[in-house]
Amino acid sequence: MKKKGYFFILDAFIAATIITVSLVTIMNSDVAVEQRTKEYSQVEGITLFLMDTKLEDLNNQYVKSLIANGNITDPRNSVMEQIDWFYYKAKYVCKTLDCSQINYNLSRDLLKNISEPVISQKYGFNYLIIDTSVNSIIYNYSVYNRSLETRSASSFIVINKRISYVKYNQTAVFFPHIVEFSIWTK
Repeated sequence: MKKKGYFFILDAFIAATIITVSLVTIMNSDVAVEQRTKEYSQVEGITLFLMDTKLEDLNNQYVKSLIANGNITDPRNSVMEQIDWFYYKAKYVCKTLDCSQINYNLSRDLLKNISEPVISQKYGFNYLIIDTSVNSIIYNYSVYNRSLETRSASSFIVINKRISYVKYNQTAVFFPHIVEFSIWTK
């Protein structure tokens, strides 16, 4: 008889342990989901900031100097449009390597200058232009990345892709392409 009570107590203890471990796991996963949702909405906010913010609306000395120097000819462009314009100019308009390099650098420096103060240092990120305009060959150009080497080890990566294009003039656009903005925890 005494052995029967011992097994009931042992069963109750094992069941209580399983229930406790399950509750702890469930409670922690809810926090992780809330954190991931918060981080995803931050990434979406950054992407929308790059897509929608006009250069003329920024209070940024670097942008103001690019406008004053004539490197930015249309301050009504969004940040993304201007980055794409520098890329387009470097890849398709410039006839010399020096001209191309200047425009590639302008796209990188513009993105770096605007994004670094906005994106927390705990994140790595990459802004990638996926260009298929030449003979259907996919050309990937990473405009700027921070801590790209930590991406593969990250447990959290969010990737936003948008279709973008360059306004060639008032009536024409050139090469719709994909812009991929990814962000991850370091």
